[in-house]
Amino acid sequence: VPEAWAALHFWTSSTILKFLAGNVLGYAYARGVRFDVSRAAALGVGCVAFVLHWCTYALFLDRPDTFVFHLLTAAFSGTMVGCAVLTPFVEARNKPRWLVELGDSTYSIYLSHIFVYVPAYAVLQSLFVMTMPQRVVVAVACFVFSLLLGWASYRRIELPLIAWARGVRRRSSAGA
Repeated sequence: VPEAWAALHFWTSSTILKFLAGNVLGYAYARGVRFDVSRAAALGVGCVAFVLHWCTYALFLDRPDTFVFHLLTAAFSGTMVGCAVLTPFVEARNKPRWLVELGDSTYSIYLSHIFVYVPAYAVLQSLFVMTMPQRVVVAVACFVFSLLLGWASYRRIELPLIAWARGVRRRSSAGA
């Protein structure tokens, strides 16, 4: 049944799985689940197992040259989850402000990963015939560009919107 396989391929694609995992983590956090050491360790083990499975699939069943792309996107997602999970620990121990800000801006960076990193890499891959070392350099450059754009959108878009929403909520609760 070709339609069923197409749907299965869609729902098991890396972008959808990362999106769903992000929603589950966000929902759990909003419901009061806090990532203590044991939960963070369990989450880390699950992420590592998923990354190993995903990269093995890319290396042996998919085209081997997409392994670099899969590995970097998995590392990117793992970095975002790690920053989100470790932010409370970093804040409690007065670590560098930039590290805390990286944790705070993970959602913006995650969105830039989807809308910047993936298309930029795909466009460059379609325009140029690249060797494996060139693919690695392009992937890392797209990764860095995505990080910077995500951080900038956090500072220039997300923070002002959060401040505006808090102001609206304060004014509406004061008027009630």
